[in-house]
Amino acid sequence: MLRRLNERSFGPAVFFTILLTLVAIAAFAACSSPNEEGASEEELSAVRQAQMATRVYRKLVGRDPTPAEIGQLRTATLAQMVDTVLASPDFKRDGFFGYQRDRLLLHRDGDEGWLKASLPDYCALKLDLEEVARADADGGGYYEILRYRDRYVPLSQAALGVPLGCMTSKVGDLKRAVLALDTQSPPPTDGGVEDAGVEEAAAPEPIPAVAQTCAQYIRFREPFRTELLALDASVDDTPVASTAPAVKLMKEGLSQSLFRPMWSMNPQDPQPEPIEIVLDGGGKPFLRGFDKLPNERCNTVDALTSPILPSTPGQFGGLVEHPLYLKVRVPAPIEGVHGSMYWLSRHGSTKKNRDLHRARLVFFSYMCTEISPAMAAIGGGDPQPIDELVPYFDPEDEHVRTSANCYNCHTQVQPVANYFGELTKGASYAGDQVGGGFGGFAMSYYQQGDGFRRPGGLWKGDAFHPNGAGKFGMEGLADLLSDFEPGHDCITKNAWGSMIGSGYPLTDEERAAAIAAFKGDGTYRFANLLRHLAVENKRGKAFFEGGEAALAAVRPESSPDCRDVPAPPEDALGAPDGLLMNACSGCHSGTNNRSFYERVTEDGVTRRVWKPERLVTQPGGPPGRYEHIAQLYDRAYCRVWNGDMPMGGWDEGDGVSADVKKKQALCYFGGKRNEAARASDDPNIKALDSRPCEGQAIPNPPNGAPHPVNP
Repeated sequence: MLRRLNERSFGPAVFFTILLTLVAIAAFAACSSPNEEGASEEELSAVRQAQMATRVYRKLVGRDPTPAEIGQLRTATLAQMVDTVLASPDFKRDGFFGYQRDRLLLHRDGDEGWLKASLPDYCALKLDLEEVARADADGGGYYEILRYRDRYVPLSQAALGVPLGCMTSKVGDLKRAVLALDTQSPPPTDGGVEDAGVEEAAAPEPIPAVAQTCAQYIRFREPFRTELLALDASVDDTPVASTAPAVKLMKEGLSQSLFRPMWSMNPQDPQPEPIEIVLDGGGKPFLRGFDKLPNERCNTVDALTSPILPSTPGQFGGLVEHPLYLKVRVPAPIEGVHGSMYWLSRHGSTKKNRDLHRARLVFFSYMCTEISPAMAAIGGGDPQPIDELVPYFDPEDEHVRTSANCYNCHTQVQPVANYFGELTKGASYAGDQVGGGFGGFAMSYYQQGDGFRRPGGLWKGDAFHPNGAGKFGMEGLADLLSDFEPGHDCITKNAWGSMIGSGYPLTDEERAAAIAAFKGDGTYRFANLLRHLAVENKRGKAFFEGGEAALAAVRPESSPDCRDVPAPPEDALGAPDGLLMNACSGCHSGTNNRSFYERVTEDGVTRRVWKPERLVTQPGGPPGRYEHIAQLYDRAYCRVWNGDMPMGGWDEGDGVSADVKKKQALCYFGGKRNEAARASDDPNIKALDSRPCEGQAIPNPPNGAPHPVNP
């Protein structure tokens, strides 16, 4: 049995833990009844528990469990394991972000310069999403990801005008350094004083080097210098950042650098809310920093209570300062993940593009559909502008004035793109030192030019989706997406794909049940969705308890109309030779391009043989009506579903009802279509898997709301 346990299955730490567990069990294993392989039930149970714990940790947190963590879960059920991990700090810090990173395309691939420059904003976003993960568990729920306004932003010396070490220095040290510099008296560095013939004086406390450096900058920073020196001695042992003068300095620095005015100078335009620094109950800011070299783990500590790493040696003998992260409250039009510096930088736009690329990503992430306005063909007649859409387009937009094809495509994407236009209004981000960075030299990749102010919304072809229509900025986008049924469906499918894999798609009923669990009591919670998929979904539970082999052994329950059946069920395999022969071969046999039965004459007897391949283009053969067999089965399935086949309806002379016969035909055609579609490498053919026919009711979204774009 042990020969089957190798490190490839679990990783060295987990494998070692299993061995320790087996050794511990050996003390009383002699009293157990060994199985035919010589391993006791206790031994096998320990292995299964370790396997389950490993799968739970890998899928929910993205790492293997430690030996101690496996030990703590050695008697836990799957539900208890999942609950333990979802409630852990690791899930809030890494697991939640990992799922959203996959879904929102927040990966860190790029050249080395971009990775280094974007690390401060990347880590700020991770801190933001830790807050969102906590809100998801017991606060505002999952859609806080679209609405959070208390955002961590990276500070830099360029923004503050003083080294970052000044903010974490003690008030008393900085005051003494400033006074010593004013009097030009050299500060003691060794703590000793010598004066022959005079009684030895108490040695003054040495001034830290960082405070001496800060004093050089603070000397000319008024009124900060005067306000700092006026502080009462009772705060001398507290960090500078926790004082009112420092909070004022940080707010002014951010207002002038990181958050320059984002609205036009037109006085008729509404002006933004002021930036506010978030303070705790004691009036102190939330400030975090690195205690080790910064990396993509982004592990930070409270900079006001824990030692941090202020800087490391850089080139030419200088110092590279590592950013501090300050929590601020941003204006509503730039709230949420899509208004964060990292998301905007990761998915840049140009003045010409007018944020259409960012809008496409919204369709991809929240509607699970690709949309590319650049693919609209030139031609197709003159556009017929829609009065309701006039405020949503720039009058000079070429897509309003060129062709119907371009205009029709852009009616989908341009209103969503408008939400992003306000983010860069009045500010040019062409190579600015924005977002902190190492030494303040980070280059950003935002829209290269002025933004625009137009209302946003989602045009569904004949009307706007009610939420978010006519609103501006990220606040409007949040209103749109937080009550958007196809969005809940898309998030559910993405979570399942990340957890279980896209090779085992959810059925309609499974998606409906998952969305109901996601919604819960009315507040959508992502942790509840993951728990449902891992514990309450029959196939998800099988995977976590027994791995992929157990998952493959559980057959999903298909839709009543067999739209998503993976293959024809047993009771439908004979449909071509019995049911369909009698119902369809009269119209669909012969030599024409709709005949999937072929007339064959043998020994003077003519019979009809099921041969759908004759209508499909064969390599080296004459062109057929269909390029792939899945297309034929898709057409036949939808014809049966719509009631167009067989002509005249089903014959019930044999006592079998028409509904039963229709169901059997649907299960055959749907199963063959889905089977063939999944076996293809062509994405257009794979898209036929479980495809709904036009007008076919899908249990999901639960309220029956139509998808805004064609699937």
